[in-house]
Amino acid sequence: MKNLSKVVLGLFLGIALTFGVAQVSAYVSESLGALDGSAGSPAFYFHNDTDNGLYRSAANTWHLVGGGVAVAQVDATGFRLQGATVLSLANGTAALPSLPFQSDLDTGIFRPAANSIGFSAGGTEVARFDGSNDLVFRVDASHAIYVEAQDTAATAGNPLAIRGGVGNTTGNGGALTMAGGLGGATSGIGGAASLTAGAGQGTGNGAIASLVGGAGGATAGVGGAALVTGGLGFTTADGGAVTARGGAGGATSGIGGIASLIGGAGNGTGAGGAANHTGGAGGAGATGAAGGAVNLTGGLGGTASAAAGGLATVIGGGGGGLAGDGADGGGVAITGGAATAVDGDGGAVTITGGTAVAGGGTEDGGAVIINGGDGADNDGFVDINSVATSRGVRLGATSPMTITNIRLYTLTNVDLDVADNSIAANVCERHALTVTGILSTDNVFLTETSSDLGTGFIVASWVPTANTLTLKACNITAGALDPGAVYDARAIAISGS
Repeated sequence: MKNLSKVVLGLFLGIALTFGVAQVSAYVSESLGALDGSAGSPAFYFHNDTDNGLYRSAANTWHLVGGGVAVAQVDATGFRLQGATVLSLANGTAALPSLPFQSDLDTGIFRPAANSIGFSAGGTEVARFDGSNDLVFRVDASHAIYVEAQDTAATAGNPLAIRGGVGNTTGNGGALTMAGGLGGATSGIGGAASLTAGAGQGTGNGAIASLVGGAGGATAGVGGAALVTGGLGFTTADGGAVTARGGAGGATSGIGGIASLIGGAGNGTGAGGAANHTGGAGGAGATGAAGGAVNLTGGLGGTASAAAGGLATVIGGGGGGLAGDGADGGGVAITGGAATAVDGDGGAVTITGGTAVAGGGTEDGGAVIINGGDGADNDGFVDINSVATSRGVRLGATSPMTITNIRLYTLTNVDLDVADNSIAANVCERHALTVTGILSTDNVFLTETSSDLGTGFIVASWVPTANTLTLKACNITAGALDPGAVYDARAIAISGS
């Protein structure tokens, strides 16, 4: 009976297909077999469209056919489209995405707008690609955005690289911008933008956080600057600070990390780049705002004991070159700001020792030490100069002395015994010398350089007129004294008031 029912059904279908019966309805309770067919002549097809249907290409593999072309394949591994077949979906929404997951229907992909692809999770849009090739992450106030390289079983974690696009030929490279979110329009604080290197685990060191400008082109391209800029203040609000700070040392005895600002190294004959600490420009309002200060401050000493504060050090760069042909080391220049308008004063340069805190002992204020460099042949000078002749160097605390300049004159063959005999008791003799350049307003100090004049004499000096130095040798004893032969001396002349 089982085989007979198959035969009857086959004859019925054959007659219907042969004579073009308009509609055939049948119920089959047994399996129904067919030839394999092909893409051009599928085994199962439509009466009015014989090149659309199904066919079998191999074991456990069958295909959907449209217009004599296989458009999809179904096998033991799943369902996939073939050739140039396009799968079109409804737009969907974040709550009901077009391409969801079977067990999570409000999580998937949808089309939020023209030329845009949206991603939703839990019925909420979390990311979007738009027509400008932008990737926009969208989260609510209680969540953060993480971009993290996938962990692996390897010892080192996978790196995460974010970079601007590479320029072609003479085209500029694309910028990489990291910006905290804009604060609210009334008084909202802008979001911070942090660049933090990964922390070390166990005894591992923390990683370096680097901000490096792009390298210049191989021929003559200028390297890109690395800019760290505080946020712009609105209206009367202050601009954001820029802080470069080394990491804190370990809780027991770890040394704090160094905060370094280093100019880029020059290549070939190119000079090294400058490392500039520059205060911000003052506001351009009608009254004129002062420029921002530049502060170099050593770290605060530990509070648990009498730990000294850290040094604030400014060191010129070392000279390069080979032995016997080395370049000089770089200087350290501290210069007050120049006035930029008529009647403006130049900025002062102030170097002040630290203030002591009063206590039960002797607490000295910090010294100000200026040393010339140690030379292999000659030590370096300490030069303190006043550019203008109308002003000078001031010395003193409450009643300062202004020093315009200090000059040294070498005197040879000075004869203190004008009469060529002994100087009587309590008698002074004067001797005038020509010293070119000495001024009548100079304060003069005289020192002997060739031999000792001996006791009992006092020698005074002054400048009665320009270019003339007068010496007065006085015998302050009760008897006559002979000053002896001629002497060499030096006169130190200080101009000032």
